[in-house]
Amino acid sequence: MCLPHLRIALEIAAPSPSAGLQNLLDVTRLRLSALQENLGEFDRKQSWQHKRETVSAAEQAVAFFAGKESTFHDASN
Repeated sequence: MCLPHLRIALEIAAPSPSAGLQNLLDVTRLRLSALQENLGEFDRKQSWQHKRETVSAAEQAVAFFAGKESTFHDASN
């Protein structure tokens, strides 16, 4: 789930928080943790020695915060 849709879900769930909401937050934390690791790799790949490696971490970050479809398939991406 992207950030814009997460915000909507949180607004809807705010009046009566549930276990489902907690699960959503837990999954989001895992995804953000993976995203943080990927961005660390993106930063590392900016060095001259790693220029030819993929830079999909930046694309994943933009997709999460901007709201692109299929941002994550699971917490490991």
